[in-house]
Amino acid sequence: MSLTAPQFLQALSESGIVTPEAYQAIEQSLGAIEKVNPPEALAQRLVREQKITAYQAEVLLVGMGSALRHGEYLIVDRLGGGQMADVFKAIHRETKAPVALKVILPGGRRSPDSRARLAREAEAIALLKHPNIASMKHLVDTDDDVYLVMEYVQGQNLEDMVTRKGPLPVAQAVDCVLQAATGMDYAHQRGIVHRDLKPKNLIRKPDGVVKILDLSLVRLDSTLNWDESPGHPTERLTKLEMVIGTPFFMAPEQFADARQADWRSDVYSLGCTLYFLLTGQPPYVRATPLETVKAHLVAPIPSLSAIRADVPAGLQSAFSIMVAKNVDDRYQTMAEVITDLRAMVPAKVK
Repeated sequence: MSLTAPQFLQALSESGIVTPEAYQAIEQSLGAIEKVNPPEALAQRLVREQKITAYQAEVLLVGMGSALRHGEYLIVDRLGGGQMADVFKAIHRETKAPVALKVILPGGRRSPDSRARLAREAEAIALLKHPNIASMKHLVDTDDDVYLVMEYVQGQNLEDMVTRKGPLPVAQAVDCVLQAATGMDYAHQRGIVHRDLKPKNLIRKPDGVVKILDLSLVRLDSTLNWDESPGHPTERLTKLEMVIGTPFFMAPEQFADARQADWRSDVYSLGCTLYFLLTGQPPYVRATPLETVKAHLVAPIPSLSAIRADVPAGLQSAFSIMVAKNVDDRYQTMAEVITDLRAMVPAKVK
């Protein structure tokens, strides 16, 4: 049911996204016609005047103003999301500092598994302080709300960058992958495996720095006492993660059993990411998810140089090692990846 203008204004007032003084000024500026017309025109006007954002207007127009408020944070825009959580740009109510909020969807807030998964992500990110990994501030877990407060990274994820602008120059693609490898080498040394590396989880800032996002499928090694034994609650999470991973960028061993994923699985995913950055598509694109999985398992490794004449032989060789089907045939550490890639990228890439 569509709202009336007064109902829209009530939703705006209750949302908290504008101060009481700003709300009063908005009300006083309205003409008689705006107060009785459908609220869409009013919402558009407030967006034009930068009183609210387009996303905030969208939420208010369905009467869900309360959804724009999570504790001390006010939602500004939706950055993305999946089956279990949405990710938003938000600001702190008092300081106005920007953050990223990963908010469990309403249905998941009643699920112990969903809460455990976000807690695991928080535990993992808290261990990591590295310039190529988005940092965590804190986890909020109440009866009514569950969300992770993280560093807001201004920039563009590599999937969107390639989709909009086309494949990257070789030097820039290698630089992005090298930065991601550097961040993941740091994480691996601390017993953390990502398990879902892909272009969408890598953001390139305007200054060229690449940040790794979304550790929602992260695996903590045994030194951190994370139990994935059969029957344990986190073993159920692992099975679920197997289903909701990203087949275009997942290592072959993950399809059989996600618990087999280790640092070499991240090497494989990063190799698939390199292919995407250079060609504009994943290495194995098939008609169905099942056929895509099969291609990861048995299809020949595609040739970068057959698609890009400017790909040097050394890069083709490095890519082939990164995406070897057998884990023992891959680079055994991200440090080995870094050593080979570092020789292929200039000291500074614009």
